[in-house]
Amino acid sequence: TIIWKAQPLPREEEEGEIPRDTGAYLLPGTLRVTAPGDSPHIASEAEILIEGETPAETASISINGFILTKYQAGKTTWNYIASEKFGNYRPGVNRYVVVARNAEGRILDVLRYVIEKR
Repeated sequence: TIIWKAQPLPREEEEGEIPRDTGAYLLPGTLRVTAPGDSPHIASEAEILIEGETPAETASISINGFILTKYQAGKTTWNYIASEKFGNYRPGVNRYVVVARNAEGRILDVLRYVIEKR
């Protein structure tokens, strides 16, 4: 089951780069990863579900430049499948940048999450 469908975002959000915003993040510290564990997380699976929490003001979530199209505005939880078959997860260090935006497109919060696949 695919939980998300990717749509490209601006170049600055690709490959784990934290996007630059003209102002400070509106709600820093409110975006969290709740599973599979702390960053860096050590894993050996071919596929892993990354889950998290976000503020109710969130209109969209993106990870490494891809919008989570199954995410519904206002929902306080999100998830993302990192998978070898999707090409977003491979042996070694995998870096993910999660960005929460409000309805105006302003960044609420940004976080980095690392999974080391062994």
